[in-house]
Amino acid sequence: KKCTTAEKTGRSIYRNNYQDSLDRNNARMADNYGIFKERKKIVEHPFGTTKALWGYKQYLCRGKERTTAEQSLVFLTYNLRRVINIFKASDKDLIAAIG
Repeated sequence: KKCTTAEKTGRSIYRNNYQDSLDRNNARMADNYGIFKERKKIVEHPFGTTKALWGYKQYLCRGKERTTAEQSLVFLTYNLRRVINIFKASDKDLIAAIG
């Protein structure tokens, strides 16, 4: 009676079934905040480029398998363009490097 005014239900505390895992993950994230912050910058760049610059904002297909394939093709194109630009900037011959 000192803790709550709800006489019928009393006081209840909710705890997620996976709370221990969530707590461990939060502690790991706090310990390595700088690493995760850098990783976020590296990982998010391809998504931002394909959405903002290429206009690829939604999937053309439906279903997990097809959308995964579609996204894989987009990132394959992103990586190929990146490799070509790196070779252009370094004045190296891309065909000679492959062959």
